Amino acid sequence: MTARWWPALVALVATGFLALQLPLAPGRATPDTTNYAAMALTGLGTPYESVRAQAVEQRCADGLRRERERRALDIAPAPGREPLDEWGVTGACEERVTAALPVGLMGAPGGPAPTRCERIFQARPGYSWAVTPFVAALGLRWGMWTYALLVTVTGGVLAYALLRVTGLAPPAALAGQLLYYALPTGSWSMRPLTEGTVLTLTLAVLLGVALLLTGRTRLGPAVLAGATAALFAVKYSAATTTAAACAAGCALLLLTGRARRAPAALALTGSLALGCALGARLLGWPGPLISLMELFSDHCRGQDVPDPWQRLFALNGPYWTAWWRTQATEPLGLLAWAAGAWGLLARPARHPLGPVVLAVAATGLLTQALHPDVLEGDRLHLALWLLPVLGLPRLLHRARHPLGPAKVTPAPLTG
Repeated sequence: MTARWWPALVALVATGFLALQLPLAPGRATPDTTNYAAMALTGLGTPYESVRAQAVEQRCADGLRRERERRALDIAPAPGREPLDEWGVTGACEERVTAALPVGLMGAPGGPAPTRCERIFQARPGYSWAVTPFVAALGLRWGMWTYALLVTVTGGVLAYALLRVTGLAPPAALAGQLLYYALPTGSWSMRPLTEGTVLTLTLAVLLGVALLLTGRTRLGPAVLAGATAALFAVKYSAATTTAAACAAGCALLLLTGRARRAPAALALTGSLALGCALGARLLGWPGPLISLMELFSDHCRGQDVPDPWQRLFALNGPYWTAWWRTQATEPLGLLAWAAGAWGLLARPARHPLGPVVLAVAATGLLTQALHPDVLEGDRLHLALWLLPVLGLPRLLHRARHPLGPAKVTPAPLTG
């Protein structure tokens, strides 16, 4: 196949993913979705009572849809079962959701001041900045879903671009795009949450590092700094840990002499990590202690605990035991992560980005350790799924080119 057809195939894969998502529109709302929805509506100047009503409607419309599906799939309905009381289901949902709404609704006009827990979300203004135009044009539910769809499609395209920059052939890079859509990276990115934006910007950060390591000394730093700045606005904790992980990976490259431009990459990523940490502190954004208080007080609905760090350390023991039991019972994730790591680290002299990706993926484990909530599932260690997305295509490349593994010379993105 000629080189000019590969961009068309990338677009075709993205279009196919879009088509698969249409029956799922307009997405599934979660409690955190309410906070982000309130931020978007507040950015549009929506009054407090209207924000409150729309946030409740968003959650309860999704709940009613799931109740319809549950009843339709009931294989043994009770004799004489009453028809679904949609008004009753919606009314009960509205009472429950209203009681759990954040008090200040992210500072909506005409309402009370945001609570301490709400300020955690207010420290993520980039997401609301990005989604607000879609909400203004399409409404709350469809606007947030459309934005999530575009971000997810972009993430897959960035995975393809990153693999091409690091020397993989187009078929292997296309496999990376497919994996991004098919694995939890795709399903979580489609949620009306920050996960999709964070993953996409993380791939952009890695693309910047890859460009720098492969000799594009102007474009690489620009992409790296721009993506990190955007990630900082969306979720500063993710920007800080991602930049620090990139610095750790570049330090390993420097120590092993695997990449000639590792010193420059280390200096830039280290500076960005430090800048993110200092910037968040100067802006007065909530730190880890406030996040722990939110975790152990049921999202600030309960009382503060006097010993959050001790509770965190005590909870990690049983949490990791339960997590390992779950992974061992269904070891597909473990196998995918191990195979991806193998693909990234085999012959590291020819794949200098491998240690950097591995370090960034490990931030998923750090997130779990700081937020050991078994109900969150893949959401906490989502970064780990970058291992198969970026590592398995390298194994495919080696299978197709056993005598010519991928080189660090950047390939053109169009072919």
